[in-house]
Amino acid sequence: MSLTVEKGLEGKEKPHEAINVPNRGYIDLPKGTIVEVPAEVSPKGIKPLHVELPREALVPLRVQAEIQRLSSEGAAEGNVEKVIKAVLLDPVVHDAEAGLRAMAELMRAHLDALPQFDEGDVEEIEGWIRA
Repeated sequence: MSLTVEKGLEGKEKPHEAINVPNRGYIDLPKGTIVEVPAEVSPKGIKPLHVELPREALVPLRVQAEIQRLSSEGAAEGNVEKVIKAVLLDPVVHDAEAGLRAMAELMRAHLDALPQFDEGDVEEIEGWIRA
């Protein structure tokens, strides 16, 4: 916890801090999406504040929210199809094959820490890469 937040909770200051919280209507994005919003900090606790963003700014944020949903669900469920979709949908991945290759390499290197995946899942990702 930052010193500023600590002082706010103690009532020594009344800071506004940026915090990451599940969206509960703070931003016009899907409910439950983790969002960074300003918050009031006081002895009563931390109160996230509503943020109004221009409609055009919400379009790329909604795309990223969907990619993050696919990524996290794919990882939690061991669903390689969702992982592949997340890589292919991400606009920051300019080369789909390179993105899939990187995902396959990372997954293979860490299979011991990813019991929900196996070598067959890595091979499925590699199947999307042209030789």
